[in-house]
Amino acid sequence: MTRTSPDNPPQAEMNPHYAYQTSDAAWDEAADRRMADLATFADGLVHDIRNPLNVIKSNLYLLRQRLAATEEPRTLRAIERIDDQVTAQERLLEGVQAFYRTDQPALQTVQVYDVVRRVVETTAAPEGCDLRTELAEGLPTVRADPHLLEAAIRALVRNAIEAVAADGAVRILTGADGDRVRILVEDTGPGITPEVLPQVFQPLFTTRRGHGGVGLALVARIARVHRGRALVGSRPGSGTQAILELPANTD
Repeated sequence: MTRTSPDNPPQAEMNPHYAYQTSDAAWDEAADRRMADLATFADGLVHDIRNPLNVIKSNLYLLRQRLAATEEPRTLRAIERIDDQVTAQERLLEGVQAFYRTDQPALQTVQVYDVVRRVVETTAAPEGCDLRTELAEGLPTVRADPHLLEAAIRALVRNAIEAVAADGAVRILTGADGDRVRILVEDTGPGITPEVLPQVFQPLFTTRRGHGGVGLALVARIARVHRGRALVGSRPGSGTQAILELPANTD
């Protein structure tokens, strides 16, 4: 993970060749109602899924303890892979939980670097995907709910990785723009068409098969409750930038 000094800050800048959609322009009362409905659904979903995951994780632990003495490395590796997938699903549930926690964020002083580092360290990029970070030193702190902020950044990174699949690059940069702290995730994927761009923050909108269309809507909602904003900029064939901006802490 690259961390840069104040004398050599990363260029977390918007691409002048991109068209941008802001979450402020895309959000309305109808979007708020749809997100409230999703929050109610998410609350029950998390409870229903977390219980069997806990059972699976507990039994995997018992299996690992028993097999450790039998020296069956292939079986132990298989158990580790299952355990990794259970952990990944637990992190996914944490993101889903963000839906019904956004109305009451637990604000505290947060270093953006720490949250980005945690996301990167727990993100499995596919082989062939070049995931890089350029994180600025000395950025102001922000007043944020660290769990919600992590969910938002994780959603942006996951979108970028899925856009490039196993043949491209994803960069995560942090910087400052006036009185705001900026987190920028850019990818070398196929980009977004002008027809689709105005809809990217709408709840349940998606162009990808098998996706629910909640990732960027969640980012927009989290940005809103933190008095910030989210942006997505793109040009077909030239990649995409997704940006989360939060007010710098002045206390």
